[in-house]
Amino acid sequence: MLRRLEEFDLVWVEEPVLPHDHEGYVHVRQRVSMPISGGEFEYDRHAFQRWAQMGCADIWQPDANAFFWHVMKGEPVATEGYLELPESPGLGLSLDPEAMARYTVDI
Repeated sequence: MLRRLEEFDLVWVEEPVLPHDHEGYVHVRQRVSMPISGGEFEYDRHAFQRWAQMGCADIWQPDANAFFWHVMKGEPVATEGYLELPESPGLGLSLDPEAMARYTVDI
């Protein structure tokens, strides 16, 4: 199917095979012209070391959700099966300025 989509000049194709099918990623990547992205279900350096060694994808999309709760404050809370939306924009989430300061790197 991806070969048929090549004529549309896609920017990338996301997760074209099952998440941990490393050989499948390599197989697809070697046979199509558009960039392949993946890694959404990977979260540590060892997993991406394997991705790098095997050449699984052009674009890496690590699961950063474990980090998410370190830099965000608040969360939507369901009450009797419903979310009560806050008065402020969004779903009640905001960046934690102190956490952001801890993780900011000057280049």
